[in-house]
Amino acid sequence: MLTSSLVSPHALNIKLPGGGNPSTASSSPPEVVVSRSGRVSINGRTIKEPVRANVLRALRQLDNANGSKKLDVILSPHRSAPVEGVVLVMDVCHKMGIEPILAAEK
Repeated sequence: MLTSSLVSPHALNIKLPGGGNPSTASSSPPEVVVSRSGRVSINGRTIKEPVRANVLRALRQLDNANGSKKLDVILSPHRSAPVEGVVLVMDVCHKMGIEPILAAEK
């Protein structure tokens, strides 16, 4: 017999809407949308290939423009969005030290 604990050391950390410290958060966080087809857009602008590199570049620009305040990102996936697209955005956020706020399904 073999037993194991249910620990997920590689889980991604996300925040749900509400709570938080408004003095350290960005005033209008960018919204990252993952569409039904897997297309990623940030504040309404579609991200082109290579998606991972361009999402990272766009979020870095927004982070630099945010000054000393902590950047928050709202992640709004469509209910039928491919998991790979959502995980890609969450991975980029994780690498930047950003905990995305998961919004309701669209």
